[in-house]
Amino acid sequence: MKRLLPFILIIVLVIGCVVAPFVLFRPENYRKPLMDQLSKIFRHQVLIGKIDAHYFPPQIVLQQVSVLKTPEIRYLAVNQVTVSLGWRALWGQTDAPTGVQLSGAHGVITRLPSGAWDYTDWWPNGSGGSGKTGHPDITIKNSDLLWVDDFAPAHAEVQMKNLEGQWSAAGGALTLTGDLGGAMLPATFNFQAKGPLGMGDWSGEAKLTDGGRTADIQLRRQAGLWQATVHSAEWRLDSTAALARFYGRLPGVPSGAGSSFLRDWKADFTSIGATTTFTHSATIDGGTTELKGAIDEKAAARVSLTAALQNVPVASLKPLVGSLGDGLDGKLTGVVSNFELPVSSAAWEKARAEFVFEITEGSYRLPDSTLQALKKVKTARYLHKKFPELEDKGFPFSKLRLQGILEQGGITLQEAGLVSGDVRAAVTGRLESRAHSLDFWMELQIHEALPHLRKELPERYLYGEPGSEKVLPIFGRMQGPWSEWKLRAAPRSKVPGAAQKKLRAGLAV
Repeated sequence: MKRLLPFILIIVLVIGCVVAPFVLFRPENYRKPLMDQLSKIFRHQVLIGKIDAHYFPPQIVLQQVSVLKTPEIRYLAVNQVTVSLGWRALWGQTDAPTGVQLSGAHGVITRLPSGAWDYTDWWPNGSGGSGKTGHPDITIKNSDLLWVDDFAPAHAEVQMKNLEGQWSAAGGALTLTGDLGGAMLPATFNFQAKGPLGMGDWSGEAKLTDGGRTADIQLRRQAGLWQATVHSAEWRLDSTAALARFYGRLPGVPSGAGSSFLRDWKADFTSIGATTTFTHSATIDGGTTELKGAIDEKAAARVSLTAALQNVPVASLKPLVGSLGDGLDGKLTGVVSNFELPVSSAAWEKARAEFVFEITEGSYRLPDSTLQALKKVKTARYLHKKFPELEDKGFPFSKLRLQGILEQGGITLQEAGLVSGDVRAAVTGRLESRAHSLDFWMELQIHEALPHLRKELPERYLYGEPGSEKVLPIFGRMQGPWSEWKLRAAPRSKVPGAAQKKLRAGLAV
């Protein structure tokens, strides 16, 4: 019997080792401590659905984990969280996680009316932990993050989809890949960083890919200073403009607006405290663009900037200006100054800017309905004789100068003048972006040198000796939607004095 005792003890110990994990390692014992700890970390109630365990190696598997914003709305919902533990957990001892894997995580970050994002209300900020245990490695699988703005002119969102990544606690290295969508046109990204993100100094690199095009982004945070530089040999303007409109809560451009490309695109961002300064330079179809400005987020976000363009084809700016550029062609040079945009609800209505643009060697194709209406005006015969390709190629001009103010959700043209040979025109008035309508006073001056063309004008507009007649100024009013405005003749006496003064200044272009 004494000889069998050691063997019996060994058998008992083996059975104990096999049975103990199933007796001592009970996953339900972790439910309340985990919910309490996670609720402290996220500063909101955390719910855990089903909880299970794997014994070799020891893991706790959590199903349907939710961080609640309200009982009905979730900041974050995770299909499955797998928490890896040390071997001591099998014997009922508390052990810090060695790794956490999130599978099927779905997060929603919502924008507030002020322009801020609500992630500061729930995203872990380093609080809630005991400080006595190390952080586990984190792995992300098949997840997505949605940035939503319901206070923009229309519901807007940026999607980060198919997220896969890993963060190493030992070196603080993060790798994250995924796809972009929503306000950003489809692109893939790869992000790598090292250091305590959100706290302390760190550096990283991101690469955006769209077809064969790439944009390289270098990021660095050091001593409270945050910097980012962007460079791309070629990147889509519509994608960049869409992201800028999303941030600025600006009206969207209809799909099908076409695309052009930013070439040799360079951008720099420097942020310290609540202020971010930025610069941009790129060429667009042979023209140059430069931009510099600042974002102030002390209270509500506010963007201020100046921009300069030189010899940029108007058609290439379609992703930026949308239907405002319909029918217009030529090379644009100009400056936008004193641009101020409060990033709040109804941002476009509160934006303000001053601009001076000059378009050279261009044309303006009138809307079809406007062309039909022009056939009824008294100068129709002259216009069609003077510009025989008016219907097909538009109204040609050597110079078009526009000076005005963006304010109250529309554009006030203070002085606008056009030169087309011996024909000059000026307009002044307002474009309403929300109603997509215009209301302009117009003055047309014709200094026709060819007698046979002067004969095509109504006699009421002519004065002077036969054979050397001159043409009286012609006034009118342009009104209606951008896409089908109408022109009606108006006597000078009906044109307000202030408008006449601006028309004279426009004719001096």
